[in-house]
Amino acid sequence: MRRGWSDLTKGRIGMWWSAFVAITSFVLLSGLGFSAQANMYRWVDENGRTIISNTVPPSQVHLGYEVLDADTAQVIRRVEPTKTEEELAAEREAARQEEARREEQARQQQRDQMLLQLYSDEEALVRARDIRLGDIESKLAALRRALEREQALYNELKVEVAAAGSEASAKIVSEMESIAKSIEAYRSAIQQTEQDYE
Repeated sequence: MRRGWSDLTKGRIGMWWSAFVAITSFVLLSGLGFSAQANMYRWVDENGRTIISNTVPPSQVHLGYEVLDADTAQVIRRVEPTKTEEELAAEREAARQEEARREEQARQQQRDQMLLQLYSDEEALVRARDIRLGDIESKLAALRRALEREQALYNELKVEVAAAGSEASAKIVSEMESIAKSIEAYRSAIQQTEQDYE
C-alpha cells in the first residue's frame, strides 16, 4: 500500500508536535526546578552567627529565618521563631488583660448611657454627683469615728489585761476578740467606701 502526500504530512506534523510537546515539557519542568532552587535562607544560629544556605536544617527552624531571593538577596518573607512557653503565657495574659479592659470600657459606656438617660442635663448630673459624694463623705466620717471608738476601747481593755496578767478574765479576752473583729469590719467598710468615692 502506498502512502500519499497527506499521510506523509500528517506523520511529519505528528512527529514535530510530539517533539514540541517534549521540549516544552522539559523547559517548563526544568524552569520549575530552577525556580524552586531560586530561594536562599538566612537565620541566626544559637551561637549568634548569621547563616545563609539553600536549606534550613530542621534543628534550626525553631529559630526563625528569612527567605531570600537568590538573585537579589531581597527578603521575600520572614518566618518568626517558635515562641517559648513563657512567651505564649505572657501573650495569653496580655490578651486576658486586654479583654478585661474592653469589658470594663463597655461597662463604663453602659453606666454613662444610663446616667444620660436618668438626668436631663449636665447640671442635674453634677448636682446628683455632689449629693452622692456628700453622702459618701458623711458615711466615711461616721465609719472613721466608730473605728476610733473601737480602737480606743480595745486599747483600754489591752491595758486592763496587761495589768491583770494571767488572772485576766475570759470575758475581757472574749470582748477584745470581738472588738478586734469589729475593727477589721470597720477598716474593710472604710476601704470599700473610699473605693466608691473614687
